[in-house]
Amino acid sequence: MNSATATIDNHLRFIYRPSDTIELPPVRRSITTLQAKTDNMPEEQSVEQEGQNSITEFRPVSDKVFEEAERILALYHSDYDADESSERLAFQLGKFVREHKSQAITALSNIIIQQEERLQDTICDTLQALGRLGHPFSYQQRLWLLEKMLQSGFARVRYGAVLGLAYLRDEHSIPYIMAAAGKEVIPELKATFNDVVLYLERKE
Repeated sequence: MNSATATIDNHLRFIYRPSDTIELPPVRRSITTLQAKTDNMPEEQSVEQEGQNSITEFRPVSDKVFEEAERILALYHSDYDADESSERLAFQLGKFVREHKSQAITALSNIIIQQEERLQDTICDTLQALGRLGHPFSYQQRLWLLEKMLQSGFARVRYGAVLGLAYLRDEHSIPYIMAAAGKEVIPELKATFNDVVLYLERKE
């Protein structure tokens, strides 16, 4: 294992414990807001038959899906256990995305984008979980979200985004991470960005 891989592996083992319980504020759910907040988000990929891809048409996100997304994130803070919560969050998000597909990612994206200031710790762990998620049909949506959140004004969110991209291991992200590293003012976070770039460049 080279030094870059060893360093990023240490980052990927990082688990952050929120200091307190956060009650999720309401999220605006109008279709106008939804489309504005997720402008240019790729639509979900569906496989009609082996070797052939098609793009599904946009479907508005229902209140039910938003409410479930909010419930998952709120529960993560209210029932936190250092040894189990991160894995439980990843499991619940995986189940949620497999059930609701494109709507799930769009709902989560809206919560993340609108509430990043108040929910920095939750979003940090959520972005990492989305990077780990084994759901190929939502891959492009998750990649878009993680690359977008590299531009967040909050260090915890940027940290979660770059680790999520490390989990995805997609070379497409390299120029986005390098651009974020060039603007990063926190030395430790800049170093993490550079570690992830090396990790992606040298992946097996």
